[in-house]
Amino acid sequence: MIENALVVLCALGAATFATAAAGWWAIPAGVAGFLTAAVWLQPDPVWTGTTIAFVSVLLLARPQTLAVAAVIAGCLGGLWASSLQDQGLPAAAAWGLSAAVPAASAWMTRVHEDFAPRHLREEAMLLIGGFGLLVAIGPDVLAGWRAATAMNLEPGSGYKGAFEVWVVLLAVVASLGGGVHSLWRRR
Repeated sequence: MIENALVVLCALGAATFATAAAGWWAIPAGVAGFLTAAVWLQPDPVWTGTTIAFVSVLLLARPQTLAVAAVIAGCLGGLWASSLQDQGLPAAAAWGLSAAVPAASAWMTRVHEDFAPRHLREEAMLLIGGFGLLVAIGPDVLAGWRAATAMNLEPGSGYKGAFEVWVVLLAVVASLGGGVHSLWRRR
């Protein structure tokens, strides 16, 4: 479950931070971050989530630090590529998809002024930072949950994990709510 949340976090983070990067240096900075992460780094929920939360707060507090946004967008794209490869996607498709999403986000932001206005980017960074914190604490929370469940089992009985429908429902409601909010803010 945490691995899937990390994949989603990397994808959303790459697209979000790419919209904040500006200037001619954003392309080489993003490419350098992408290659560094895709070749040398391994996706880790704690480090990735904490870094995303920190960078989100940094960009909200000091919006002029746009070089950081370009590098982090590239790094998250590279981590996303590694995660997709770990899940069985061929390397070429993983690299292509994970490079295309932040590149398209950055390009659309530059070409169309209303694609990602400042207030929308700030809201996205706030949400992605919160999601990053959730992913960062997720492994510890799950370990504690498993330990508590194991302590409450009767001897000889096995653990019967239930599919948590509320998690999927919460994700769908949050996504739909964000889309409705974006449409409402544009009018």
